[in-house]
Amino acid sequence: MEIVPTWDGNPDKLARWILRVNSIAKKSTTVRQQLGSVVPQRFTGDAEIWYFSLPERVREECETDWEDIRQEIGRYYMNRSWYEKARKQALAIRFRDTDNSRESPSQYFIRKKELLDLVFSYSESELISEIMAGAPLAWKTILAFKSYQTTAELQNAIKMHEDDLLQMDSFIGAGRAVSHGQYPRDVRQTLNHAPYRARANQGLTGQSRHMPPPAFPKDDSNVDKKTPESVNA
Repeated sequence: MEIVPTWDGNPDKLARWILRVNSIAKKSTTVRQQLGSVVPQRFTGDAEIWYFSLPERVREECETDWEDIRQEIGRYYMNRSWYEKARKQALAIRFRDTDNSRESPSQYFIRKKELLDLVFSYSESELISEIMAGAPLAWKTILAFKSYQTTAELQNAIKMHEDDLLQMDSFIGAGRAVSHGQYPRDVRQTLNHAPYRARANQGLTGQSRHMPPPAFPKDDSNVDKKTPESVNA
């Protein structure tokens, strides 16, 4: 029973939870049927409260097979509003987005594919295109994604080139930060401790208050006094 993950009724965690239980159910027909009685024991929080609010007759029907209890979960939780929200979330997933700032390329692939599989009926080529749409453009210089026929090929390629993809993302991120004046710490320290820091009110090159006065006094006697009118200009 411990192999079955718990679920607390949080709709945002439902997709991954169902996919986990689905993978267990695929082991055999016997396992799938046993899950009907095991899954309710893995409910916690709001999920547990909801399930035991159902009539006993409904619960008995649910507990005959994983397919039956999954359908009951779908009727209550996976309504039109949930699907619309989940589809928007799936399409909006980006590599290292706000809530996943430290994920690896492989983790990104799995995270996006799981949700796409649950809420869309995409072909393999459509899945590949959508997964790459959420990845940095620089990945396309390393991954020959148009030549992949299956998502498994893409996943294997991402894993093979994972270090290169991470290095490229770090390089691009550092370049973007510098372009916005956000220098790495070691560069900031160098700038802050530089022996000479230019200031806007400093004088011209070569000028100093310690220089001696000019050797010759100012003489304007040789300045041409002519005006444009005097030369018929």
